[in-house]
Amino acid sequence: MMSVKLDTRMFLFAVLISNGVYHLSVAEDTKSRVEFDPSDTLNAVEGKIQHVSVNYSSLPYDMVMRVVPSQHSIAEVLDTVIYLDGDGVVNSDGLTSHNASFRVRGVLLGKTTLNFYFSKPDDSEIPKNDTPVTSDFQVWVARQVRIVDQIFPIVIVIVLFANTCTMGCKLEWTVIKSLLVRPASVTIGSCCQFIGMPLFAFAIAVAFSLPNESAFGLLLIGCCPGGGLSNIFSVLLDGDLTLSITMTFCSTILALGMMPLNLFVYSHYWTNGGKRFPVPYISIIVSLALLCIPVGIGMTIRHFRPLWAKRGITLIRPFGITLIVIALTTGVYSNLYIMYQWNVAVVATSCLLPFAGFALGAICGTVFKRDWSKTKTICLETGIQNSALAMGLIQIMYDQPDRDLLSVMPLTCGMAQFISTIVAYVIYFIYRKCSKKKIILRSSKSDDTNIILDHDELDIEEIGRASCRERV
Repeated sequence: MMSVKLDTRMFLFAVLISNGVYHLSVAEDTKSRVEFDPSDTLNAVEGKIQHVSVNYSSLPYDMVMRVVPSQHSIAEVLDTVIYLDGDGVVNSDGLTSHNASFRVRGVLLGKTTLNFYFSKPDDSEIPKNDTPVTSDFQVWVARQVRIVDQIFPIVIVIVLFANTCTMGCKLEWTVIKSLLVRPASVTIGSCCQFIGMPLFAFAIAVAFSLPNESAFGLLLIGCCPGGGLSNIFSVLLDGDLTLSITMTFCSTILALGMMPLNLFVYSHYWTNGGKRFPVPYISIIVSLALLCIPVGIGMTIRHFRPLWAKRGITLIRPFGITLIVIALTTGVYSNLYIMYQWNVAVVATSCLLPFAGFALGAICGTVFKRDWSKTKTICLETGIQNSALAMGLIQIMYDQPDRDLLSVMPLTCGMAQFISTIVAYVIYFIYRKCSKKKIILRSSKSDDTNIILDHDELDIEEIGRASCRERV
């Protein structure tokens, strides 16, 4: 029970709040009360109008109740002034009873409170120095689910499945087996993911003094294993595809134990004793299925239909670029709502975490003398986390709108990972094009030609055309 006193300009009354019932004490009368339905929390949706019923009893004279939201950007009260009549119907308790209502429209994903002011009918406005009788009435606004939000994940899964099948056409079991028998590179990547990344996420959240929701989201994405996006960019950036897929598989298996362990250890800072987090088994199983099934199909095609496999290999880059285009268009549009939740700290920390992962992977790969393709792969696997697992855990633990609010940090981190790797690919693509131009046929005075080969994808016809141009 909480007591709040308000001294208006004309009279004094108090409110005793118990189980959502507001008991008004006006002058000597202690029987007056106001009730709301819903009692203390209104669950609203963006763009939708909800009604709040008001039941009040035994007011000795007419009053005006004004309702003002704390944050107009989240919820809007359409009926800000409600007149409460002093005369009413006598109920079984000997109290007079009245009913009224006001409307609330959800504006933007988030949480806010409603402030209630009581005054006499002739008070045209709220005095600036007045304190609301209560501000405990919560309004939770959830995001309105659109058709594009439902279609986008399905399209991504289909394209990703097809792309992973083409990747499987390029893999050989003997190479995968050799990586598992001598797992130096896999071990380096796993240590970077499950030791380095959670520590980085924790340190960044503490350094920026993030609120609990943002800190939890950052820690959650830092504790996740590598994602399928790293496989795509391993191909586009000429990394070691076999190592990338092997590392993704192994880290996803390790996440069954390491993910809840890291969350339990590092959450002590915010939860006073740590919190036990459920393991998102379904999300992990789905991630493994989306990796193992298409890879197995591709490897089977390679074994029984080598010609089909060769054609499939040529589709790896087109499928990868298609996935990038879909993510940059439909994906960004589908997740525009997170941009309204951004601030400097959220954007800065979301960008800092993947860059720290890329740097850690590159440093470890170099220190342990991995070749350049393996170093690039370790770098990508460390910096690109599986945000789908983070979203899966949030789905298990929270309801709306907390689910969408907590998803802001993982989605922003995923966006930062995606954009940074796209920038890296564009730079690498330009570098490759410039390298091809360096394949020049330099004719000496003795008509000798020196051919500088900087990339293995230049074919004989291109060399011939370059030779003809040089001779001309």
